[in-house]
Amino acid sequence: MTVKNKMSAMLGNISGKAVEASNEAIKGVKSIYDKAISRSNTNSAISQGNVFEDIEVAKFNENAIRKGSTSRAVTTESLGRTSDPVDVLIIENGEAIVEAQLKSGSNPTNLTNYLKDDKYSGMQKVTNSEHVDKVRELSSKRAEFDGVYKSGHEDTSNSVTGELHYEDVSSGGTSYDEALRATEQPEVYAAEKLVENAGREYFEFLKVGVPVSAGLSIITGLVKYYPHSRVKKLMSLSLLVQLQKSRVKLLVMWRYLVLFPHLFEILLK
Repeated sequence: MTVKNKMSAMLGNISGKAVEASNEAIKGVKSIYDKAISRSNTNSAISQGNVFEDIEVAKFNENAIRKGSTSRAVTTESLGRTSDPVDVLIIENGEAIVEAQLKSGSNPTNLTNYLKDDKYSGMQKVTNSEHVDKVRELSSKRAEFDGVYKSGHEDTSNSVTGELHYEDVSSGGTSYDEALRATEQPEVYAAEKLVENAGREYFEFLKVGVPVSAGLSIITGLVKYYPHSRVKKLMSLSLLVQLQKSRVKLLVMWRYLVLFPHLFEILLK
């Protein structure tokens, strides 16, 4: 039985939707981690653009499951279409319903220049959440002038967005700093995201009255799925930070803290 199936069985008291979303989150983090590692010999300011695609896809798919949507996002690179101007497809019932071009960077002016290309016309143009307003403003101003890129800027001003989206499902957006951090510190990023996911699942346990010991099974499953020792150690440290930031009720905090002796025993082996 795979780790995913074992985890699903252990989470029988939680809705299937929550379990599926948790599994999708873990799958997404692994995809982001693997992409960052595969681009580790490339300038991070460049390779973060590739990682940005996987982050947006992972966030979209997890949220799609939580909302009960059957739509799923996929990178064209994962389909072997490495030269495709389309970076991401959103698929529903086997049909590509959204084509998206994703650009991540530190400079809104550069992003505007990249997105104006006519080969991206008609696509959903996704950029960093903190830059979208500026890119839209620049594109709108440049579209006022007649020129070879007028139509491209018009298209960008109408279609640029700060998050991959379809109907009521969205990724929630990704900043340049997040994409860069996931690229430069993949172990740290993976650890934090896995802990966040484990925390969400743990509180699902609390809602339905599952014992604290059951929450430990999720952590165990995550450790088995991510055998990298550095990720395991960082997960434990990240969980400490998350607890310090938490504002949950004292009783919930106490039950969460019960996890720690066992957690460190497992993670730091």
